[in-house]
Amino acid sequence: MTTNKLSPIRKNSTIIQYADDITLLHFIRNPNDDKLHEEFAHLEQWAQSLSLSINRNKCSVMDVVTKQNLVLQPLPNVHSVSHFKLLGVMLSSDMKWASHIDFIVKKASRRMFLILNLRRANSPPDVIFKAYCAFIRSLLLYSFPVFCNIPAYLKQRLLRLEKRVFRLLGERTDDFPSLFSTADRICRRVFEEIARHTDHPLRRFFTHRTSRTRCTANLHPPRCKTSRFSESFIKYSL
Repeated sequence: MTTNKLSPIRKNSTIIQYADDITLLHFIRNPNDDKLHEEFAHLEQWAQSLSLSINRNKCSVMDVVTKQNLVLQPLPNVHSVSHFKLLGVMLSSDMKWASHIDFIVKKASRRMFLILNLRRANSPPDVIFKAYCAFIRSLLLYSFPVFCNIPAYLKQRLLRLEKRVFRLLGERTDDFPSLFSTADRICRRVFEEIARHTDHPLRRFFTHRTSRTRCTANLHPPRCKTSRFSESFIKYSL
């Protein structure tokens, strides 16, 4: 309840709170906007008012720089990182998803022993597939709408894990939905929720149609300009 009272002191800052985790986003367009040290000092003062202390050894700063000539002020006694995990999703300073795919593939590979043990125990294919969905596929699909526009070579890394399981299932794989057909269904469900609820937090990333069409939906998703996203939830336009 007390964490809800925390708010940034500057308009170019946003605070994300979940349980006991606090993430501070600070948007900088020019050197005069770089007031991260003030926001961090405000955070420390807020913690002290609640008789709490911030462990700087567990704090980190990740810079996402689009202007190469912009020099950012470092925070004292806070180490800088190239990627960090936010609510189970690995974010990288280069805004690519290779580190996240590395993270979930390694974690999923460690769980493959369960599938192998079920195979050695002569478990039915439907039991093996249910175990795969519960312990491995759920990990691969977690927050998939966030990174649905990953390039093909990263998709192949996810598919290779599934192929390992399907080889154990033999000829029964035709009855099971594929990984990315399930992912597409999840993404469509997210978009339907955004279109249905006007107060959805992701609503502002979608634009309204300016002309009447036969389609009753009044929103359309953002489009990219490269064909490598043609099979993803984010559609592309030439």
